[in-house]
Amino acid sequence: MRIGLAQIEVLAGQLDINTEKILDFIAQAKKKNCNAIIFPQGAISGYYVNESKALMREEKEYTEKIIEASSNITVIFGVNKINNVKKGTRIDTEKFGIKIENVDEPFFVGSINKIDKLYSLQAKAKKMPLLFVNSVGIQNTGKTIYAFEGLSTVYNAKGEVVRRLPSFAETLEVIDTEEIEYMPALPEYDEKPVAQIYRALSFSIERFLKQIHMPKIVIGISGGIDSAIAAALYTKVLGAENVLLVNMPSVFNSMTTRN
Repeated sequence: MRIGLAQIEVLAGQLDINTEKILDFIAQAKKKNCNAIIFPQGAISGYYVNESKALMREEKEYTEKIIEASSNITVIFGVNKINNVKKGTRIDTEKFGIKIENVDEPFFVGSINKIDKLYSLQAKAKKMPLLFVNSVGIQNTGKTIYAFEGLSTVYNAKGEVVRRLPSFAETLEVIDTEEIEYMPALPEYDEKPVAQIYRALSFSIERFLKQIHMPKIVIGISGGIDSAIAAALYTKVLGAENVLLVNMPSVFNSMTTRN
């Protein structure tokens, strides 16, 4: 069985844009002769959204569009609590000898190591391969911005990682389930915590500024570590020509800060 792992960037609350992307990935998977394609759980609406009746009605409409496009291919995705979706059925993939986890997992330091531990144990317990599909992007709750890193992963029946999709990047990876047991195991993910944080912050800043249409920024520089790190991150994302640093010392600041 050829299965497409659709690691897509999801925009919270923008169901029309997300659905168009899903339909495009389905078309790509068909061209690659996939029997099935797996999307992240919150692929249509996003993960951190208010499950209002209006959103659920809209999500049902877009779900039906996806189902209409699923001829000759099995499309696996998650939706909110919606009733009476035409032709939609639950699929027990374990009957086919494979376990699927398409749960959206937000980034935190060491998250992929904990995910590996969890799903590796599940794969070994079930004695079958496990496919983990995650989203990429940022999602804003109004109070906190969460980053989704991707790093979708294929585990063999021994619980070993045999394929890892890239970090913070959209991609469609095609896996032949009959070849999983022959894929070589990958080394343990050992990126240093500081590198993980830097990569997540850089990506999140770039996506957030793009969403609010802010191509330039002004930063108040105090001489301390906080504003220095902020200046470095924003300069890396926007370029030095788009970052203005302002220092406004008073009589209470040291000469180092004033100069």
